[in-house]
Amino acid sequence: MKPEIEAFDPGMIANAAYYLKKGVLKAPLHFQFCMGCANGIPGSLKNLIFMKETMESLCPGSTWSCFGVGHCALEMLYGAVALGGHIRVGMEDNVMYAKGVLAESNVQFVERARRVIEEYGKQVATPPRPARSSACASKTYQTGKPCRQKLAGLSSRKKVFNRRNVV
Repeated sequence: MKPEIEAFDPGMIANAAYYLKKGVLKAPLHFQFCMGCANGIPGSLKNLIFMKETMESLCPGSTWSCFGVGHCALEMLYGAVALGGHIRVGMEDNVMYAKGVLAESNVQFVERARRVIEEYGKQVATPPRPARSSACASKTYQTGKPCRQKLAGLSSRKKVFNRRNVV
């Protein structure tokens, strides 16, 4: 099982690099860039690029995904696909599907993400592929609940999308 390191600002990437150096974490790492959250880095393409470059500098070989909260959600979706990252979408991060339109379910967000990924010429990862690569993912698909682990104050959660298939 690989922990997911949620990073709300570049300092959190540096913290992970510290734990990597001390041997608490093992490379390669997987980061979740949490963009546009209160008291975190604002959600913009410029800041997403900065987070990615910081990760590449401090923790080379790591993978990443991101999500945007609220009004920056689409910009982060498009940016992650264009920059070769993974994505996270859903009502956990946004309740509005569009300006003035309340989301009915996660299905709307997933369908939109699929369209964006495919229009960009990429393929969406399917459940069997990640499930084969992680016991955590298998548990997620069997129970419908995410597999979580706490490690040195860092949260972990296996994502459904993988780098080769999403971008």
